Amino acid sequence: MGYLAHTLAAVLVLFAYEQGLRTELESWLGALALCSAPYLLLALERALLVRGVFRVAAVAHTLLVWSGPLAFATAVCACGWPALVERWLGAEQSLSAWPGAALLASLAPFVLYTALSIDALARLNEVRGAQIADARAFQLRMFAATLAPFALFLGLTWIIGSNARLRANVEHTALWSAALTASLAVIAVLTLPALLRRTWDTVPLPPGRVRSELEQFARNVRFRCREFLVWRTGHQMSNAAVVGVAPSTRVVVFSDLLLAQLPLRELLAVLAHEMGHVACGHVVTFIAWSSALFLGLDLGLVHFDVQNEVALGAALAATLALWWAGFGWLSRRAELEADLFALRSTGDVLAMVSALELVGGYHARAKSSWRHFSTARRVRFLLDAADDESVGRKLTQRMKFASRVGRVLCVLALVAQGARLVESYADDRVRVELALGEYQRAADFSAAEAVDERTRRLAQLALEWPEEERTAATFENEAERALERDNLQRAVDLLTLLVLRGDARAEALLGSLEEQLKTENR
Repeated sequence: MGYLAHTLAAVLVLFAYEQGLRTELESWLGALALCSAPYLLLALERALLVRGVFRVAAVAHTLLVWSGPLAFATAVCACGWPALVERWLGAEQSLSAWPGAALLASLAPFVLYTALSIDALARLNEVRGAQIADARAFQLRMFAATLAPFALFLGLTWIIGSNARLRANVEHTALWSAALTASLAVIAVLTLPALLRRTWDTVPLPPGRVRSELEQFARNVRFRCREFLVWRTGHQMSNAAVVGVAPSTRVVVFSDLLLAQLPLRELLAVLAHEMGHVACGHVVTFIAWSSALFLGLDLGLVHFDVQNEVALGAALAATLALWWAGFGWLSRRAELEADLFALRSTGDVLAMVSALELVGGYHARAKSSWRHFSTARRVRFLLDAADDESVGRKLTQRMKFASRVGRVLCVLALVAQGARLVESYADDRVRVELALGEYQRAADFSAAEAVDERTRRLAQLALEWPEEERTAATFENEAERALERDNLQRAVDLLTLLVLRGDARAEALLGSLEEQLKTENR
């Protein structure tokens, strides 16, 4: 998974800061001093290893591996780094807002701390200068590969957010927001092979017997890809992968260590395994189940009108836990199905068993992970499937059933979500014009379209004043007078107009008034 967990942890740190997990301290010197944390942990681990205190040294090593996110959490929550950025740049940053310079500056220490931890780990694990440089360069490329999709997302949303009308449409039109999300997902999938080729150190597999045999095998099983690549890791990683969905952009990657480890017979088995993931549609199955789960969450929250932040957080946490458990369960069996595909396409069970033993190594021999069963269990499954066809048939039937159920649920969720988005489009269109201050256009749309009562009321409300008086100050003063007269509904409507124009102060008051209005209506 590279540095994905580290990056997600950094995002969670900013979320925790925004939820109030912070001190009043603002110290750029403290944030700067944290740059020394990886090297202090490096010195501590070396000292503990010399003294033979191996268990404590293992704890120090874990802290060193995670020193990037940990130092970032300290800089953000204890040293007030985001507050310093806001003061220096004169711009607020928020994960719920459109990304800008403030958000990038807030994340900059995480990138720096992680790069320093990579350097410290390279110095711990290697001795010679050239080895340290190679190890550091490899891990920095892995980190860059993790950051590249996030950078692409931030760049695209930054461009959209810089246009007022585009921003308003995405913020207030659910259909536009869904279209943007889908477009970003498609762009990420289509550009992933190119991103990895440029962030990883890859070169085409040189001509020769190995390449010829791999290409011939791919033709035999009707597998198409753009290229076979060698991933130069400095012989630090043994892995292979098929990257990309479309055959025109799909690439097959073999690490240099894997090519050095495996004879041609085992290498063909590994290629067959990777092809199995494509042939069995595992990526589509994972996307279908994930989409069904999170779209279902959104539909449920809307249907039950869940507004409480604690309830929202609990629902999201439960969904994430369910996704984590379900993805792990499905992934482990997908690996078995890919092994089975390799067995059936090569007809060589010993080659697949040998490849698993060589690649998995001692550490994976008896231990399962989140995404993979242990090597011992995978080998046992292959031997059983080779002896008894019903073993493989049962797994195939189970995976086909899981895939079909996931796809059906995904389609149902998409249809339900699509119907909701289309139904709300007319109201959303009026809100876009209100957010842009185009009150006459909003009133015209509300008169021509079938919108709900509140949307129509909001569109007409601003027209009570001449065009030159339709300002934030006018709405604020009128809201105060409405509160003095105990006219909560009018005050809520006026504050809603302010919130649509991006008034943060009005948003805080609006939430409490809406709860009060609901209580009165009940």
